[in-house]
Amino acid sequence: GRLGLLPDGDRRRVCQGLIFTPCRSRYSFVWPTFRQRTEDVIEGFEAAWGFFGGVFPVVIPDNMKSIVIKAEHTAPRFNDAFLEYAQERGFVIDAARVRTPTDKPRVERVVPYVRSNFFAGEEFRDLAHCRAMAETWCATTAGTRVHGTTQCRPIEHFRTEELALLLPAPGSRFDI
Repeated sequence: GRLGLLPDGDRRRVCQGLIFTPCRSRYSFVWPTFRQRTEDVIEGFEAAWGFFGGVFPVVIPDNMKSIVIKAEHTAPRFNDAFLEYAQERGFVIDAARVRTPTDKPRVERVVPYVRSNFFAGEEFRDLAHCRAMAETWCATTAGTRVHGTTQCRPIEHFRTEELALLLPAPGSRFDI
């Protein structure tokens, strides 16, 4: 989702965020980015696997063109480069249905939370600074609050319920 504006050299650009949220714990990771090209998205996935300490066995992405070329209810067509990436990392892609926010409600609800509680009112030097601050915020602020639905701290719930279900973290970077 769109987060806001960030400095990029001598101008300000729209900053978007890739948000990764495990279904049960709601322990989220935010990857600020200026673009959503396939290589940018894969870079965000790689950062997420590092943050979580492993790879989600199933990923339910939004239908961004860098992942899903043609969205269909029963047989979406995936971007070949991203499909190769998913196969290399061992996760299954289960694309969200078009115009069906109920397929990804946990992430949809996180976007305004990230925008208002992390991004709003903050000043970032550049994209790298924003990414570092987002990771810290995810682990310390968003991850340690008592979640309204689960009534648990997301980081603790993740460690006890989901961490053991992850595939091993990648040992090397993926070449795009």
